[in-house]
Amino acid sequence: SRLAIGAQQGVLIFDPMSPDKSACYRDAELSSPLGFNQCAIAGETLWATHADAGLVRWQLDDTAARPQTLRTAALLKQLNATAGPTPRNLVALDHRRVAFTLGSTVCIVDDDLRLEPLHLPHSSEIVSLSLSPSSLIAIDQAGQITKLHRSSLSVAQTISSSGRTDAATVLRCIDQTLPLLASVAGVVILDDTAQTLRTFSTGHRNLRRLIVSPRHIAALPADRGRIVIWPIDSSQSSPLEIHLAARTHHRIADIAWL
Repeated sequence: SRLAIGAQQGVLIFDPMSPDKSACYRDAELSSPLGFNQCAIAGETLWATHADAGLVRWQLDDTAARPQTLRTAALLKQLNATAGPTPRNLVALDHRRVAFTLGSTVCIVDDDLRLEPLHLPHSSEIVSLSLSPSSLIAIDQAGQITKLHRSSLSVAQTISSSGRTDAATVLRCIDQTLPLLASVAGVVILDDTAQTLRTFSTGHRNLRRLIVSPRHIAALPADRGRIVIWPIDSSQSSPLEIHLAARTHHRIADIAWL
């Protein structure tokens, strides 16, 4: 497997087994203190999102070519939106389309850079955009979960959980995909009707990132100095907290299971 690293001026695709074959995709026109926040591969194309650069697209077989872009300002103009929201939560829908969020809007872009905005039945910012085999799943700050048919992008289901949601993801099981939300009550796994299946307690508010593996849930608190980890099969266990700021001398930018 390869590792994608978002940097200030582009994305590095790194192969741990062949470091000399790593590929760097640059956006030379970009000048920003921020880095690319997400990337996805659709077919033979590498896509990435950035708060200032917007949506950037490279051909995987040509690292020297100038990328195609939809800058954040152009995206906001097409959506008749004010400044504030930025592109994030990028996923590849299929070999020629990607989806990402811009505030409370889901944006679909194809390989011709045509933008299709989806205004979902909610009004708060989307904190998570995930895929299941048949659905595109959006979860917003109000805890509303919207499932869209992955092919037609029509709304299949909308359910509401209670309370503000700071971070979210989905838990992929053998025969279903379950929402996983972080709120003031803790981290909760919900069923298809937004009923709580399991709650994982935490003393932290405003979790910034939530990720899940087959055995564990991990979260990044607002202070970005530690990681909180729960075993997924036991909500009664106290979470493990790993303090990393003293070791790294920097705040944690992101976490991921490998």
